[in-house]
Amino acid sequence: MYSRPNSGLMWVLMEIQGQILTALLETGSSRNLLTKIVVDRLGIQLQPCSGEIHDLNGKPTTVDGLLDILVRIGEWSGSCTLLVLPLDNIDCILGMDFFVSNKVTLTPHLGGVLIGEGNNQEWPVRFQIKNGQSDFKG
Repeated sequence: MYSRPNSGLMWVLMEIQGQILTALLETGSSRNLLTKIVVDRLGIQLQPCSGEIHDLNGKPTTVDGLLDILVRIGEWSGSCTLLVLPLDNIDCILGMDFFVSNKVTLTPHLGGVLIGEGNNQEWPVRFQIKNGQSDFKG
């Protein structure tokens, strides 16, 4: 996990088909979301999915499709289901669906995230904040 300086948010670097993305760890989101820009860039085929997602202000956004794909975060890798839609200034949002299905433990006070099942849990990335700047550790 890493922090954008002074953002106050939790981010990880996530890999999909060799492409490194930034993913926001968002406990306020029930679903996992991926921007359509990444899907178009990688030429990934989407599963049909109709519907809308409403943001915090109630504004609806149409879902372009559904993607079940292998992702990697640090040393951990596993399957992830993502709703694909236009997102502003962000590649991916990992929400409660991801946290519950992958037994994720967020530890912002320690600067890390624990991902995995049982004895196979991994600390993929840790960080420390020093004077408002991130000290990245793999």
